[in-house]
Amino acid sequence: MTLPARHLKGVVISLAAFLLIIQIAVVVRDVTRALNGQTDFLSSYAAGQLIRSGNGRALYAASGNQISPDKLANSPVTERPFDRLAYEALVYVPLSLFSYRNAYWIFVAVNLALIVLCIRMLRPYLPKLEQLWYWLPSAVFLCFLPLGLALVAGHNSILLLALLLASAVSFYQEHDFRAGVFLGLTLFRPEFSILIALLFLIWRRWRIVGGFVAASTVCLAISAAVAGLAGFESYLRNAFTWNIQPMPLAVSLNGAAHATVMPNLWCLTTMLGHQFLSSNSLHAITAVLALALLVWTATRPPNFALAILVVLLVSYHGSIYDTVLLILPVAMVMDSRIGAVSGNQLLARNIVAVLFVAFAVFFLLGWNCCLLALLILALLVPLRSTSSGPAPPQLLGAFWARRQS
Repeated sequence: MTLPARHLKGVVISLAAFLLIIQIAVVVRDVTRALNGQTDFLSSYAAGQLIRSGNGRALYAASGNQISPDKLANSPVTERPFDRLAYEALVYVPLSLFSYRNAYWIFVAVNLALIVLCIRMLRPYLPKLEQLWYWLPSAVFLCFLPLGLALVAGHNSILLLALLLASAVSFYQEHDFRAGVFLGLTLFRPEFSILIALLFLIWRRWRIVGGFVAASTVCLAISAAVAGLAGFESYLRNAFTWNIQPMPLAVSLNGAAHATVMPNLWCLTTMLGHQFLSSNSLHAITAVLALALLVWTATRPPNFALAILVVLLVSYHGSIYDTVLLILPVAMVMDSRIGAVSGNQLLARNIVAVLFVAFAVFFLLGWNCCLLALLILALLVPLRSTSSGPAPPQLLGAFWARRQS
């Protein structure tokens, strides 16, 4: 798809308007269900209430059904046990002072503030997008459907995105220890954070690994203090089941919620081979593909955007909400290829554009999002030869030069 430069801006603005309308419609449609407690925020809210009431030791035996009736106003609830390290639950303790619905709206406001922060962090690294259209860096966030889905669900993936972007920006600015600290703070999603840390260990970025270990140790200690040793041991016993084993894909194959599963290698191989291969064979094939992809990535130059992309593909656990992490690799490829007119760069630009729009199209039509893993795999091509990342913007240097002149 070759477009003259004078038409590209108009096409981009039109697509952004179309996707933003879909985003708003999906949020409005799902907000009532979220307010009734049928959302991922419920277990987090319940965890905050437990800790505030001094029952943190029972954190991993608790569920949304243990919320005080006056907190949820008799809305129907679904049992959702808290399945993450206890230190994350401290975020929700202040919210437990409010009724469930008020806490939900406060959390939405907090997530909106985090999105604004993410835009401000990443904007300096997207100069070509900003040159094409001033609002395009913001549109990359606001028009990406998984972000709207995560926002209305009260999911922790937006917090995860903010911390990983802070880590990536620190990495691009060559503050490796700080990058590792931010990465360590994402230990509440170990299926992502540990694999990213492992890649940086293989890449011999020792200061990042050191920062990750330091922050992770603090997070583990806080979790043990909040949940107690027995509760912490209970988490460790169940961590493999919660965070490593594959998500059940019956929903993706039988049509109940196939548009909301995580488009990764496990999802793709299961969709393509479940009628011909046993579950054990599918596990083995996925494990081999994941290991091969990790080994291939380890031979590339250190690249935070590539690390996120690969970890999303090889992770067995996750949902459509976690694909908000694609914003970093998608934005980087968009910015580097936005002006392409021919060859592989034009192909890369078209792939990332189709992927960006495809989430909304697949969701609206109810198609299986597992197929999007093919487009995510295709993004490996433009990211494979990228080194550490874009050069840090010399904002302070430029400001000082202007003051001196």
